[in-house]
Amino acid sequence: MVYDLDRPLLRCDTLNPTPDTGCTCPEGLLLDEDLMSCVKQEQCPCTYNGNRYHDGQKVNTRCKILTCSQSKWTTQDKEECPGICSAIGDSSYTTFDGKMFSFTTTCEQSLLALGSVLVTQQNLHCGTSGLCGKKVVVSVGAMKIELAKGMDLKVGGVVFPDGNYRSADNKVVVRIVGNYNTEIDLRDVGLRVVFDMSNALHIYLDEKNKEETSGLCGNYDDDILDDMKMRDGSITANPQLIYQ
Repeated sequence: MVYDLDRPLLRCDTLNPTPDTGCTCPEGLLLDEDLMSCVKQEQCPCTYNGNRYHDGQKVNTRCKILTCSQSKWTTQDKEECPGICSAIGDSSYTTFDGKMFSFTTTCEQSLLALGSVLVTQQNLHCGTSGLCGKKVVVSVGAMKIELAKGMDLKVGGVVFPDGNYRSADNKVVVRIVGNYNTEIDLRDVGLRVVFDMSNALHIYLDEKNKEETSGLCGNYDDDILDDMKMRDGSITANPQLIYQ
């Protein structure tokens, strides 16, 4: 850096002149505050969610890979970018299209209906302590896969104490993922249901199923305004009219 009272200091994170006491970068250079040195503008870091990334560093988002190149982001679409629907706790929901809403019930709720596949959940009571967990059921035709807090995996009425199951044709796989999550993978459908065996449920659905779904997870058409669509095609603001 140089001492120059006539030239303000320019920084990488803002091109607006910053009044300083005379210590500045040589002409044509900016201050990179990570390195505390003066660099060319194309050598400045990129920013994402308040964090700085230098040339060549990458950020993985749900649908894209971002790469910092000459202080700008380049983007690459991922091959797979599933829709995500979530039911957290006893009252918080997010549809595939990103609509968030809240309501509480102990009735069984239809989260996703897709052809012969149905995903439901039910909030469970724990004595006098109120709601404390979920029961999740994934139906594939006549076969039911049942998960609940404090209970063993049940598939087609048969209990699997180790929490793992694989159909003979490998089209339905249930497995323990990590320390506590159970994943139901319907490979032909492009559907994964991930349940922490307590209060957090996430449904991942392949893009090929867009506009084919119904239930509290919405119709997956990239429009949050029509997620609360009832069977007769009308839109409601009351989610309790959707799940029944």
